Amino acid sequence: MKSDKPDKLAGQFIGSRSDFVPEQICRKLSLLCDKVPPMSAESTRAALQRELGLRDLSDVFEWIDLEQPLGSASISQASSGATVHKARLRSFSRAELAGARAALRRQRSRPAEYVLGPEESAWDVCNALGMSLAELRGLNKGVDLQRLRAGQALRVVHPKSLDSFGGGGGGPSAAVAALQHAVVVGAAPKDGLVAVKVQYPDALPVMTSDLGNIRAAAYYLSKTELKFDLVSAVDELNKQIRLEFDFTREARVMDTISDHLAPLSRRLAIPRSVGGLVTRRALVMSFVEGVPLLEASSRVSQLSPLARQAAKRLILQRVSEAYGRMIFGEGLFQADGHPGNILIGRGGRVGLLDYGQSKQLPDEHRRAFAELVLALNKGRPTEVSAALGGLGVVTERDDPLVDPFDPNSPIKRSAISTFPQDMFFVLRVVQLLRGLANGMGIDDFSCARQWAPFARDTIARARRDGDERRGLRHFLWPPLGVNVLPLQFPWRGGARG
Repeated sequence: MKSDKPDKLAGQFIGSRSDFVPEQICRKLSLLCDKVPPMSAESTRAALQRELGLRDLSDVFEWIDLEQPLGSASISQASSGATVHKARLRSFSRAELAGARAALRRQRSRPAEYVLGPEESAWDVCNALGMSLAELRGLNKGVDLQRLRAGQALRVVHPKSLDSFGGGGGGPSAAVAALQHAVVVGAAPKDGLVAVKVQYPDALPVMTSDLGNIRAAAYYLSKTELKFDLVSAVDELNKQIRLEFDFTREARVMDTISDHLAPLSRRLAIPRSVGGLVTRRALVMSFVEGVPLLEASSRVSQLSPLARQAAKRLILQRVSEAYGRMIFGEGLFQADGHPGNILIGRGGRVGLLDYGQSKQLPDEHRRAFAELVLALNKGRPTEVSAALGGLGVVTERDDPLVDPFDPNSPIKRSAISTFPQDMFFVLRVVQLLRGLANGMGIDDFSCARQWAPFARDTIARARRDGDERRGLRHFLWPPLGVNVLPLQFPWRGGARG
């Protein structure tokens, strides 16, 4: 008899996507959230040994907690078809590390080559490999990334996965060699604490099969009830799901974003992969301390009302700032925005988890979105409508009040016949921030107001010829505070940010 666990897993995944799936369906499928059991300890052990090529996990880990997964009831982990465990990496003797240093001196780091397929663009390459556009440009100086052709070869960064380490020949296994290398180059956490993410077997085929049925339902609903381009949303989700199940890509995205946001590390924590201990179905990364966002409210309940409200505002500002800097900085951002992926550490330090779903926005969409944010911040409906047109949003009627920042989804507000696929996940981030603000009781929060400085900088950089890196100082400033603009009341009437 066939197990129903994969079906529950797919249902849970879809049920957690209220930004793409009708609310009634989400309510039903969300009941599966507590009914998807994690893999057994023995199944997880076997999967890890297979992925890392180990006979015994103690070759790499001093200990690993396979009995109690991290966030075992969280939508985040089950919806991505994975289970996550806390562990500590093993230590090595001086002699072992000396051998690793000798091997490192013999290695040569070479970019890989990527041959473009039909209709592939630079942004397709970035999304597939988890690179940023800035990295791709840096490796391909003199190449016009706007005018690529099928068959053209680009230099790309090859993720440092387990395949990069041979092992054998009487030396340590590939996984042990990878860990030694990570320790030598400082890519392993100093305290050795890590989170180990392991994929459910056969999760991807089940989910992609079910999404075929969801697409058919989306087509029907778009023609009958929702009056929204839901098919494009499901198509974009389908593309992202396939990428989400490649943990080498996730590691690349996570490390890239960690580098981009490194100047904010005192108030923002991004995990980093342990170089080499990454395969398509297993990922070892630094462990981020903190409590889930939804549990953090109980930790501040003993504060005075004024202090409690200040703490909530601080957290919301930092989450908003992190996404604003990702979207408007390099355009590469974590696209799986929901409270289950947010931790709160000491001093209000925010940890952002799970980079399986991510997006690299094309330059033209980033600029167009910046124009939209500024129009919303000014409260000018005519400019909002023009900016939406610049993004490629098409409505069945001339409605200047279609506003993606509105707490009410545009699905409920207007008949939208065309919506750009790249922007669905930006819209999801906006919905996350609006939901957090509402849940925290912060009625004067404005996404457009918070992001306006970043949007202005994006447009200013776009207007400078030839120097696309200049102007980034805004994204790294101020080094000690959060957004230089305080939370303020949005305008009254018209479009609302």
